[in-house]
Amino acid sequence: MHVDDGAYLSDLYMIGTHDTVSRIGGDFAQCHTWTVEKQLLSGVRYFDIRVKHIGDELRGHHGIIFMETWLPNQAMDFERFLEANPSEVIIACVSTKGCDQ
Repeated sequence: MHVDDGAYLSDLYMIGTHDTVSRIGGDFAQCHTWTVEKQLLSGVRYFDIRVKHIGDELRGHHGIIFMETWLPNQAMDFERFLEANPSEVIIACVSTKGCDQ
């Protein structure tokens, strides 16, 4: 689908995921089974990434559960996808919401 260059993001419907990196933790914390890369290839363009700041790292979390991933991992997935698809757009909301110590 082609979107006019003058279109506003607020005029578009975008597929997104809640707690994007929550792939482990069972019934308590798991929201997805797909990697960020698979989500991108499936059409997801809005990503809700929850992180916890520990030392000098931003770690993917769902509440108190560490998702065994770090923010730079998602950034690399986004970069690879955008290099291969330069006309695409990705929105990533990175927050500590729900990840307080």
